[in-house]
Amino acid sequence: MAYLWDLEVDAVVVGAGACGLIAALRLAERGFDVVVLEKLAQLRGNTALSQGMIPAAGTRFQRELGIVDSPQMLYDDIMRKNGGTSDPVVTRAVSEIANTAVEWLVDRCGISLTVCTEFAYPGFSAFRMHAPSSRFGRDLLRSLETAAKRCPNLTLALQSPVRKLIPDEADGTRVRGVLVEQPDEPLRVKADAVVLACNGFGGNPDMVRTFIPEMADALYFGHEGNTGDGLRMARELGAIWASMHGYQGHASVAVPHGILITWGTVMTGGILLNQRGERFANELQGYSEMAAEVKRQPGGVAYELFDQAAYEAAYTVHDFRMAIEVGAVRRFETLDEYETAFHLPSQSVRNTLAEYHKNLDAEDAFGRPDCRPLQAPYYGIRIGPALFHTQGGLKINENAQVLRQDGTIFTNLYAGGGAAEGLSGDQPKGYLSGNGLLSAVALGYIAGTHAAGAITGVQ
Repeated sequence: MAYLWDLEVDAVVVGAGACGLIAALRLAERGFDVVVLEKLAQLRGNTALSQGMIPAAGTRFQRELGIVDSPQMLYDDIMRKNGGTSDPVVTRAVSEIANTAVEWLVDRCGISLTVCTEFAYPGFSAFRMHAPSSRFGRDLLRSLETAAKRCPNLTLALQSPVRKLIPDEADGTRVRGVLVEQPDEPLRVKADAVVLACNGFGGNPDMVRTFIPEMADALYFGHEGNTGDGLRMARELGAIWASMHGYQGHASVAVPHGILITWGTVMTGGILLNQRGERFANELQGYSEMAAEVKRQPGGVAYELFDQAAYEAAYTVHDFRMAIEVGAVRRFETLDEYETAFHLPSQSVRNTLAEYHKNLDAEDAFGRPDCRPLQAPYYGIRIGPALFHTQGGLKINENAQVLRQDGTIFTNLYAGGGAAEGLSGDQPKGYLSGNGLLSAVALGYIAGTHAAGAITGVQ
């Protein structure tokens, strides 16, 4: 079919989150004309909803703090957490480029990032989270938007939803461009490279019900615009979906306030109780898999119990301070007060904590290895589980090129972030903290870099 193109550019990026803007900036700095098509009226998405924490190993910022880390250690931690079920080639590529991408964000984009050392995250063998000082993903996205707007050859088009990928009928391994929905008639945009950076399908209830039924009725804490558009459009051309049952859940969103409670409260000694005042799992297994554990408890809720040391560590996180301001975090001088406030059985928390304290030097009954005594004053929060983002997506290679059903690649179609298969494998227990932003940042960097080389014919 012959198309009359309304616009011709070097590259089109679908989605203006961290992945899309990084890919676009990499292309733009090589001198290419890039259009970023965002279906919403403003830049939001999962990046803005996150705490802006990007795992990267072997950065100069770590070295300045005396932190010993390496891409191999990051790769090993990811594969250990997911049981070796993520694509090893893609996982390796992401692990090796993350440090370069983070330093590029600081040096090229002027984004201020620091290493988070307030508390360790489950599964990490070193402090490697890099984040804005605010620990707020919105600041990361704003900085990327500012950097994008400084590029004269980069156009950011809002309220421009892409509805279809236009294939090259003479060459099934290529796409020719995209079809953009407009108020009057569709806009046909021709491009030498297309990057899908429009996240996953967490905001599509039908897809969640199909692929992640255990979280179908849970609170969705991601962005409502994540409706699987990129997955659908690429599949129509014969692309492969992979790891569709994988997702990032989170066990601790304040109820009814809807504010994310950092897992730092748990990592620094806190425990989770159900409505019987009893512990029900090893809290250190990870906040993603703990989401389903909390959902299975009576009423689908749980109660955090932590002390002053955990409170002070968590206070560095913006969302935690917001939870304090709205009254979600409550202080108690005694365990009796805690039980009364949360309507838990009398003596239940006291008995649970006494049992917990018996295992200070060995694994407890749930396999938690690092019990430490909790001391008054105590703090408590009523929490519930949430689905944050999906980890299933388009199968890609180490260059972020999308794979076809026959195992070959689309030579000029790329995917990253939530639109691509994630690093967690096919189960929530495979999620390692920061896997979402790691995929967004690293694969955006890889896709933009490779696409620039592909357009020029020089890699």
